Amino acid sequence: MREVKFRAWDRDLCKWVSPNVHLDYSGLLFWSLGGQEDILVANLTRPAIDINLYTGLKDMCGKEIYEADIVDENGIGFIVYKDCGFFIQWNKNAWDCLTAECKVIGNIYEHPELLKEVIHERD
Repeated sequence: MREVKFRAWDRDLCKWVSPNVHLDYSGLLFWSLGGQEDILVANLTRPAIDINLYTGLKDMCGKEIYEADIVDENGIGFIVYKDCGFFIQWNKNAWDCLTAECKVIGNIYEHPELLKEVIHERD
């Protein structure tokens, strides 16, 4: 069974914040930002926070792979969750299954310039 972990990017502050995530008895996802009293439900009250789920995989260097990470595996792509699984998206119409054979080189928040590579078709 894979470890369930999250990370959170605050688009207003342009920085990572630490989410404390848990499920309540009804199965709703609750989370709060570390050190704050307010509990946020399913990211509805703070739409400027992007929650990324850990894929359960580490890259070839041992780094954890999350949604929105930019990876290099014979080309540059980024991690998406699609159709009940994690994939590397190469461009608008091309995806491959995520494997540990890739290397995390950044993420879409801190390194958007790396996404320029994603617009071309993969060989």
